[in-house]
Amino acid sequence: MQTLGGKINTLEKARLKGKMMGLEMAGLPNPTQKQTAALEKQWANVAKLERQYQGFLTQNQKIRASFDKMGLSVNHADQATVHIRQETQKYTQALKSQEGQLAKISAREKHLTTARNRYQ
Repeated sequence: MQTLGGKINTLEKARLKGKMMGLEMAGLPNPTQKQTAALEKQWANVAKLERQYQGFLTQNQKIRASFDKMGLSVNHADQATVHIRQETQKYTQALKSQEGQLAKISAREKHLTTARNRYQ
């Protein structure tokens, strides 16, 4: 996946190429249809790259917003990773504790069922 910087560079290169092609054609007395089509194609490519870039920005903003909702800062990714790891460990310990309690309850139920069966 291309980074934000990479997308900007690609877009800027495409824009620059379009501008250079336009300047070159402006200096020609009668540009050919092929040259005109090439310039139009280049600007269509620029428009496509701009839409992709905007989509990338939108997606990036949504990700940042979801991190913000969780109280995580993307500017401090190391701290966020530690925080996520700590929270995961905390929930894992809680689940293990609950599993232990369920195992004890299950053992008691089994013991009670055995005692009931003997009594009957």
